[in-house]
Amino acid sequence: MWIIVLFSVTEENVLLVQIRKG
Repeated sequence: MWIIVLFSVTEENVLLVQIRKG
């Protein structure tokens, strides 16, 4: 089940990067 958590965290990181690039 840790794979789901890892995917969730990765998805959040991608969103943060997109916000930074603005």
